[in-house]
Amino acid sequence: MPRPRHAQGRPGTRVIPADWSATHRPVTAKTMTATCSIRHPGGTPGEFDPETGTTPVVPYPPHAPALSTRIQVLSLQDQEAIAGDEQVSTVAYLVTIDATAAAELALDDLVKVDTVDANGDPTLVGRELSVDSLTRGSLVWERDLICTDNLG
Repeated sequence: MPRPRHAQGRPGTRVIPADWSATHRPVTAKTMTATCSIRHPGGTPGEFDPETGTTPVVPYPPHAPALSTRIQVLSLQDQEAIAGDEQVSTVAYLVTIDATAAAELALDDLVKVDTVDANGDPTLVGRELSVDSLTRGSLVWERDLICTDNLG
């Protein structure tokens, strides 16, 4: 007898296995060719400097240090603006980390690129990208962050 055209699988079996995400995570982990650290913006006031008349801010320490990551420039057009008589260009990036990493992750967090492998752009190292959006889903292999870099 021919199988029905609109079959939904065998009765009692799941379409997507319960361990689907966990079994696929090692595949994406192999594509992560850089490392980054993530911290909240801002910091704590340091000691007042009487010579400069300022109180420097000590950045918060990373809440997610030394994460494996994959960073790709998004194919969106750069946005350009004028700020204080200077042209500022904003570039968007897709920053991908392990789905279980960075439990404290929040919008406006800062992603500092620590290293890239030989396939990456070395000028990206040291850049701080701002988290504009983070993805969530019911089927997740990795966590995608949409970040921007203001190139002043």
